[in-house]
Amino acid sequence: MISTPFAPVSPLRSFLTGFAAGTGAAFGASLLGGLVTALIAAYMSEDVVGANIGAGLAGTATVIVIAPILAWLLLRLAKAASPLLTAVLSFPVQLVLLMVATSAGIAVDDWLWTSAPALAEAVPTMVPFVVMDVIAIGVSVAIAALAVNWFRSRRTSAALPAQSSDQRQPEAL
Repeated sequence: MISTPFAPVSPLRSFLTGFAAGTGAAFGASLLGGLVTALIAAYMSEDVVGANIGAGLAGTATVIVIAPILAWLLLRLAKAASPLLTAVLSFPVQLVLLMVATSAGIAVDDWLWTSAPALAEAVPTMVPFVVMDVIAIGVSVAIAALAVNWFRSRRTSAALPAQSSDQRQPEAL
């Protein structure tokens, strides 16, 4: 395995790289979670009357588990610093933000029905929830990328000895 030294990047770049990777991972995980939900609901359709809560829980669990894995792969493709550490650190933040996103999805859905009922009828019920989940996962990976970048830049700057102006080597002519 080839190890490359850490080159510090700006916080904005690490945030945007993390947010892009998290958003892409959230879209992929949401598609896979929707597929799992649809397959379970289709398989259990004659056994369940009304809503299939188990299928919804399985789809949500799929999103929660698959999103960090996809984020890790996308961070590796983007050549981000410590993609595995970033994905692992994003998981607890993702759990907290997904709970907040569920409440935000309810609020957005309620707002749509009160302010624009015609638009709310045209938009499927799950759209506000999926959008809030995508934003939550994107922000969680971005926060983790910022934390990893900050920690690595502090560790790198602490490892380098500070040179005073009188200790610098003269430039070669």
